[in-house]
Amino acid sequence: MTKTIDLTEDSPALGKAVVQPPVNPDLRSISAEGIRLLMAKQRVTRAEDELALAKEELRSIQDITLPEAMAVVGLEKFTLVGGGEIEVKQIIEGSIPKDRELEAFEWLRRHEFSDLIKRTVSVPFGRGEDKRAGALIKLIQRSRMDFEDRSTVHHSTLKAWAREMLAHGKPFPQDLLGLYVARRAVVKP
Repeated sequence: MTKTIDLTEDSPALGKAVVQPPVNPDLRSISAEGIRLLMAKQRVTRAEDELALAKEELRSIQDITLPEAMAVVGLEKFTLVGGGEIEVKQIIEGSIPKDRELEAFEWLRRHEFSDLIKRTVSVPFGRGEDKRAGALIKLIQRSRMDFEDRSTVHHSTLKAWAREMLAHGKPFPQDLLGLYVARRAVVKP
């Protein structure tokens, strides 16, 4: 005989202050651990929610509020009374989103930035096909073999390029390239 004890997150038992434990000591232990597990999951969920809110508050202060307040009075650096320093710096974060790679690579090629793109072409060969692999090096364009063609732009290369573009006042599609550009207040102790 199989007994099912409802310990799901929406179980009415979890909302009560006192849960009636099973009589069997083994089941009582399982029940207690199941309840502990669900309570731990709830604490983790609450902590993750609080962390997300704290990160958003941090981003807002360091990327919007503080840089704007310092810009109003014409400051790039500010020394705090108790020591430490706030400095506003330009930051660039991000990488090309996977779902927009083809479009982003096309934009880079069209605007003569294809040198940012790293390309790997690979062809799988089985055992005993070494001669065939050698011949492919000369014939890959005319060959009807299956091959993989992968293009990438390393995120550090992309950020360095974006920094250079911004320094020269040249526009580029930040959203398409998955880049976040902001002036960030950085606090040093």
